[in-house]
Amino acid sequence: MGGGACAEVGRGLATARTVDGARGSAKVEGAHLKVHRKTSYLLGAATIVFFAPLDWLVARNAFGELLVLRLLWAGLFVMVARVIESCSQRVQHALAVAATAVSGLCLAHLVHATGGATSPYVFGFPLAPLLLAQVEREVEAPTWTGGAFGLLGLGTSLLFDGNWTAPQAITLASSVAATTLWAIYGFRSVRKVRSTALEAARLAGLGRLAATAAHEIKNSLAAASANVDWLAQQSSDLP
Repeated sequence: MGGGACAEVGRGLATARTVDGARGSAKVEGAHLKVHRKTSYLLGAATIVFFAPLDWLVARNAFGELLVLRLLWAGLFVMVARVIESCSQRVQHALAVAATAVSGLCLAHLVHATGGATSPYVFGFPLAPLLLAQVEREVEAPTWTGGAFGLLGLGTSLLFDGNWTAPQAITLASSVAATTLWAIYGFRSVRKVRSTALEAARLAGLGRLAATAAHEIKNSLAAASANVDWLAQQSSDLP
């Protein structure tokens, strides 16, 4: 086998190894996802506290209560961010669902305390599923939970706040449902693209190996055929 052939085989094997490398990098990607989650939860905690002065403007009488709520809410996010790196994947997902459920309840109380239908935070209900789909990129459960608790929080506000009109309630409920479905659709599309890319890399590696093997077999057969022809010619020249 010549040097060029050896190089071809080497390249074919290297291509096949990229598949194993892609699979082997799953642990590295998992570590990156943990860092992404940790950063996202810390940013979420900072955002929760950042909007506290707005409570003073829209619900001055309830500012102390809402400040305590925000601090507890932000503290939950900080706690999740601190422990998420040392947890298994299953525990990470469970923490994400639990944090989402608590966040839905906190948002519902925040909307109720700051004016119900006129609250500046009412649009947090449809935004929650989109944000969760960005934070949790591996499982759908937190996004579904965000949508469900968004509708639950909206229903609670409708029940206890009398300043909602039917068009407002229908529009906001439709927005929550639509953003949840769009978030899930985007999540599944990204996961499908990743799966397709991995499968394409695997097939490309196998195809290149097959082509290299066929090329080497053809060369070997051609050399053997040439040798047989030469031997036949030499034998015919014998007396």
